Formats: sequence, C-alpha cells, structure tokens
Amino acid sequence: MSAGELKIDDYELVNSIATGNYSQIWEVVDTATSEHLVMKLLLPDALAQSSQLGILKHEAKVAKSLEHPNLIKFHKLVSSKESAYIIMEYFRGASLNAQIFSDTAGLQQRFRKLFESICLALSYMHDRGWVHRDIKPDNILMNKGSELRLIDFSLSSKHATGLSKLFAGKKTIQGTRTYIAP
Repeated sequence: MSAGELKIDDYELVNSIATGNYSQIWEVVDTATSEHLVMKLLLPDALAQSSQLGILKHEAKVAKSLEHPNLIKFHKLVSSKESAYIIMEYFRGASLNAQIFSDTAGLQQRFRKLFESICLALSYMHDRGWVHRDIKPDNILMNKGSELRLIDFSLSSKHATGLSKLFAGKKTIQGTRTYIAP
C-alpha cells in the first residue's frame, strides 16, 4: 500500500469494515470494473507468519469450492511478499450480532427465514464434506430483505469419513469459546 493512496493492486480501499488480530476487512472498489467488493487483508505482522498465510489460503480454498446463495461468494486470492488478501462479494447486510442489539423485533419477524437460510447453507457445506466450525452471530450477515450470507471459513475442515475417522487422532478444539458446543 502506498503512503499517499489507499490502494492495493487494482483495488481502492473505501471503508474499513472490521479489524481483527491478524486481518482487516475492507470495502474496496475494483478500479477496472468499478465493482464494490470486500477484501480480507492480512496485517503486516500476520503476513510474516507462515501459519497465518496458511489460514488465509485455507479459507480461500474452502470458499472457492463452495457456491451457494447463502454463502459469501469468493472471487480470488492474492499472495505476494507485499500483501496477502482474499477478494469476496460485498454483501450489504449487518451481522446477526449487530441486529440482535439494534433491531430485535425486526429480527424476530424474520427468524423463520434466517433459520431456514442458515440450515440450507450448512446442509450444502455438509453435503460437500465441509464443517464450518465457527457458527456465531458475527459470522452471519443478513439484510432487511432477509437475504443471508454465512462468512468466515478459516476454521472449516473436511468431515472425517471411513478410515480417516479411525486414524484421525485427537483434534484441537477451535472456534469462538462462547459458541462452541459443550
């Protein structure tokens, strides 16, 4: 990223949506097409860690293998010495967590559609052998028209089947602590 501009490669950074420990989420504009998209950008410290770059690449692999109306759409992964990021569709909808606190009554009216959409998205993922492993209100986006997108596939894993179940060994527990099943 150059000092005077908020631009990375062919993307103009418009609005910082969220910042985590290892990445930032940006609304970006593709300068070639003027399309609004979302960029998940690794922070410089995380870029230096091969484990964080591996997690970003894994998330891109999972997202690329899935195409469903209730899952965020993957566009591309870019990884270089200067930056690493995923480009995804820009879905104009607030997280379920934000809506719980700001519009509880409206959310209750749309609950049936919300529940159905989440079930369809998870069923699709499971049919393709993937388990999301981080279902929480922050990872569910929903707009006023009751359209929904499930996001963040960084912890997703393949469902063990057959012999792999026998030899899988112990798995590390991952996810958001307050939302992990007991």
